[in-house]
Amino acid sequence: TLQKPLLIEKIVGLGLIVPPISSSKDIANYLAPSHILEIHDILENEERSVKLAEWIEHFDSPENLDNISIVDKLDISGTKLSRIVKPPRILRQFDLVESAWPKADDNEDFMFGKPKQSLFLSMGDSGSFVDFHIGMVGASVWIYNMLGSRTIYLVPPTDENLKIYEERMKINSCDDRFFGDLANACYKLVTQEHEFVFIPGGWIFASYLNTKSISLVGEICNMFSLPHHIQCYELQKRLKSLNTIRYPHFEVLVWCAAEYMQSLLSNKEFPHNKHGLMESAKSLLTVLRKWISKKEEHLHAQEIPPHINPSKLTNSIVYSIGKLNRGNNVKVSPLKVKAKPGPSKRVKSPAFHTDHVKKKKVPTATLR
Repeated sequence: TLQKPLLIEKIVGLGLIVPPISSSKDIANYLAPSHILEIHDILENEERSVKLAEWIEHFDSPENLDNISIVDKLDISGTKLSRIVKPPRILRQFDLVESAWPKADDNEDFMFGKPKQSLFLSMGDSGSFVDFHIGMVGASVWIYNMLGSRTIYLVPPTDENLKIYEERMKINSCDDRFFGDLANACYKLVTQEHEFVFIPGGWIFASYLNTKSISLVGEICNMFSLPHHIQCYELQKRLKSLNTIRYPHFEVLVWCAAEYMQSLLSNKEFPHNKHGLMESAKSLLTVLRKWISKKEEHLHAQEIPPHINPSKLTNSIVYSIGKLNRGNNVKVSPLKVKAKPGPSKRVKSPAFHTDHVKKKKVPTATLR
């Protein structure tokens, strides 16, 4: 469940709701002409700010090979546009922020701010390239092409690939090699107008725009990718690239997710992939035990929600997993932690050569 890239050619029945945008001018129906965009000049390899009206004029002008630019991620959260957009039904169902984060009325002592919605517009000229990157905290990414075509390069989040990626990010300014050549696998996925793409949590990906393109991009954390979310969270902390504005209390979300997953594990009526849920819970258990160990307790205790007893919750997860495994239990030494309430890059584009990409079968499922 949500563990492999998906290309969906027809969105009928997905529950995806998007605005009728078929040109750059349509964006002006939802955002003010004076709205500021951060664009990346591909040839000059530099960032600059422009108003939406200026960008529309540039975007609608004839192709200019000396002026190729892209707006990688225009944050539209909280705008008129975001109030229209709804991700596919299954993504909303498994979005941990929506399903696991406590409702305001349910817990008056819960003082942590809810993570922001992650919704963006991605727009660019033909020939634009966004280098390999990972969603914030390894979030799963969905892309809907409203205009144009893009090619997506996908690298699976194996330990080896994530290590190569981390080392590359540390010396990025000195390394212009194509990351797909460094990884142990790189898959090529060509997407067309009005097609939908899902990229699982933790996958490392890049985009090349085959034509002028406008896409909606969303990010979610889901329970089946939670181990990858945590792994990428730790990686981005080491790289000092973590966006604390979008996820100011990611560890709080992890604890809430653990509580939610435990309720699902113990629910006999849970209709979805319980095996996948159990495997995710096993990996999560290892992380939670590490966070509440004597060695690391002082680093994580303030991110434990006050209504959660960490040792009791981890033991409950062990019990549920053992029950589902019919006695194949994991022994966990109870750990007592006093919960303390607490306060709460873009990669430079290298020279791009499509010939460098390994010719491998794209691991996608196509729904017609």
